[in-house]
Amino acid sequence: MSLHQQHQTRTTLPRQSSARAEVCASCNRPMTRDHATDIPHIGLVGPELVQSLLIGSMFGDGALSLAPKKQSASLEITHSASELPYLMWKYSVFQELCVHGPKLRTDDGGFGTNLRYRLRTRSLPELLAMRTRFYPAGRKIITAQLLNLLTPAALAVWYQDDGSFDATQGSIRFCTHRYTLSEVELAAEWFAGQGLHATLNRCSGRQAGQFVLRLGRAAATPFLALTAPFIHPSMARKVPAGMTLGEAL
Repeated sequence: MSLHQQHQTRTTLPRQSSARAEVCASCNRPMTRDHATDIPHIGLVGPELVQSLLIGSMFGDGALSLAPKKQSASLEITHSASELPYLMWKYSVFQELCVHGPKLRTDDGGFGTNLRYRLRTRSLPELLAMRTRFYPAGRKIITAQLLNLLTPAALAVWYQDDGSFDATQGSIRFCTHRYTLSEVELAAEWFAGQGLHATLNRCSGRQAGQFVLRLGRAAATPFLALTAPFIHPSMARKVPAGMTLGEAL
């Protein structure tokens, strides 16, 4: 199902058949036809918006940390003080998974004091399966199966975390520096499959050898129309002036 089809039809978790089904050895859940990309198989919990926020955060600013006994994992999200309203929205979605709200952290990286807020969920066994797929060798990666988990809401979260809007050119960029060239190419192919042409731009200077993903005006316009209902109003700098935001939040 394409992103546009998902936008028209809300996705739901697959229902379990009354007939006895084969059980997956890795997650102990019933096997389905598309088991490898089923949302339950990836280890998510909660309603659809919670799942989309988890997936989008993992493509963006989220990080999953193993618990000491390595039988569960927790999600950690950090944003600057200027993005606290956006983080508070994330907390409102994740609240049942958290012990407390975002906490203030003061970072001094040698260039002055930076105020940041960190949100952390409880350690959950369900998040361990998710970490296994996003960090198969200890580094966060992009795969075709993970890209296929993106819903319009998840894509909006990824964009709000790592994207930027160029009002002059009408284009958008995803900061994909942490990923390898082949992974960024895979993401570009996925966007193409959604009818959104994306190009890779090589970085220079301190980020030489890394790449960002760019959607020109022709692709940015339908992309923003698709994701705007899931973009928090406090992130208005990432869309054209006057665009209606957050109608689906």
